[in-house]
Amino acid sequence: MHDWTVVQNVLYDTTQLSIGSLFVQQLQNMIADTIHAHYGGLPQFSLVYAKPYSRQIEEMRMPLGYQPLKYQCFDGKGNPKQHVARLLNYVTTLEPTMTP
Repeated sequence: MHDWTVVQNVLYDTTQLSIGSLFVQQLQNMIADTIHAHYGGLPQFSLVYAKPYSRQIEEMRMPLGYQPLKYQCFDGKGNPKQHVARLLNYVTTLEPTMTP
């Protein structure tokens, strides 16, 4: 079954609902038509991971002697505001010893 037919079949069940002067079916058809016109079908989603930064950043290397922060990442538990406050406190105590 073609993607366009799937969209039409999914949208078929709501023909009697209306929002203002538009039937939901009409609105859904307008959205589906726009997607079809723009993408040539339903949007295709990729399951491939893409890094949120450029290749140039990926290829950068840390300077000799670089020491990563010895600070525990937020694990999603506890109070995030307290975590940020501790992080800011930690970073500000390191600031005088950091060289540009």
